[in-house]
Amino acid sequence: YSTASLLTHLKKDAEFESVATPAVGDIILSATGTGNGKIVGHTGFVDNDNIISNNSYTGLLETVYTLASWKERYEKTGGIKTFYFRMKG
Repeated sequence: YSTASLLTHLKKDAEFESVATPAVGDIILSATGTGNGKIVGHTGFVDNDNIISNNSYTGLLETVYTLASWKERYEKTGGIKTFYFRMKG
């Protein structure tokens, strides 16, 4: 999935719910094509105050962002809204 199509999918999937406040294990997503065009979007998983996501250079899952640095990059720099999704049940 691209980040844009993943956002559409998660919004429609009955197994997930959109939440305002993230918790450990939630999906964090800032979708490409929804901001000011300066950067592309990204997705990851919330781990307390850290975000685990793929590192495009290494192909590995790593802690590259904190919640604050994610918001700085994707919301402030990119103008991209951040969404959080939690699996129901």
